[in-house]
Amino acid sequence: MKIWYLPLEAYQERYTETLHIYTARQMRDQGVDLAIVEAASGTTQIRDGRVLDASRRVITATEQVSVLAQAWDGIRDDDWIWIDDMFHPGISGIAYLIELTGKRPKVVVRNFAQSMDRFDFTATFGDWIRDYELMVDKIADLVVCASDEHSDLMRVCGMRTRIENTGLPYCKDTTLKIAQPSQEKVNAVAYSSRWDEEKQPEIFLDMIQHLPDGWVGHVFTGSAELRGTDMYAIERAKSDSRIVIHANCTKEQYLTRLSACRVHFNCALQDWVSYTLLDASTMGVPSVVPAFRSFLEFMPASQTYRPWDASHAAEVVMKTAAYVYPNTQIWSEYHSRTVERTIRIMESMK
Repeated sequence: MKIWYLPLEAYQERYTETLHIYTARQMRDQGVDLAIVEAASGTTQIRDGRVLDASRRVITATEQVSVLAQAWDGIRDDDWIWIDDMFHPGISGIAYLIELTGKRPKVVVRNFAQSMDRFDFTATFGDWIRDYELMVDKIADLVVCASDEHSDLMRVCGMRTRIENTGLPYCKDTTLKIAQPSQEKVNAVAYSSRWDEEKQPEIFLDMIQHLPDGWVGHVFTGSAELRGTDMYAIERAKSDSRIVIHANCTKEQYLTRLSACRVHFNCALQDWVSYTLLDASTMGVPSVVPAFRSFLEFMPASQTYRPWDASHAAEVVMKTAAYVYPNTQIWSEYHSRTVERTIRIMESMK
């Protein structure tokens, strides 16, 4: 089996840089014949957009399909095309190649988000993007996601292809090579999500105000300053004496500073599973999350709070900080085998 891998752009500010590295590494570890379909041009800086750079996403995806088209004569029916994100502006070109050439390699697509989720920013694109999702459904032989809740939502959306919850692709060992957990802790709650409306950073800011004196919030960003679409929350964070902003963080600095915090906080109602949570898991920091959707699949009830209730969130944070956890790495360890699980499923579909 040969895999033609179309990765996301490798952004230092996002998780896509390490995602690219360890997905390819884990594929090779499984003995896969791997061809990485790279775009001709690239950048490590985000200019526009929310999750990824909007312009670069279109350019990269289009260039990847162009490269794939030039290699099409060498692609076999028993090969797989692995697309790292379902929202790939060039995916219709693959359908076009399949239809006109009669060649039918299998296609696996990872789905990180869904327009049927009213808390996700893609929901505002609903008048066209739902049709796009159903188009992908016709092309993909396998769609993988990170939770049963998301799998169910795809079915509600009308998708009929094979859907599997294989977990979020991660690599605990790669993360530990970048930084080791700190043995010294400070009375701080870490927040490392994007500062966009769907991540609801205002809940984090409200929660901090309910903590005892001496507790602060540590915020991490790889850019020179906080940026995002929730400008109210950003300006509020900048003026809040209880918020410490760590800007221009390298991955090593981020992980090291994260590991010194007593608790990690995620308040995004549209996270199916979060890379921020898996980093915290690896670095020995317990997470507190809203009792909502897929978080309920794997997070103990004692570490969940009532959604939107900042006061209750603070109570849970303090209880979580007081408990000694024997092994926080159970979550990141599980998701570190996601690529292997996905390949096993692909091999069973020959």
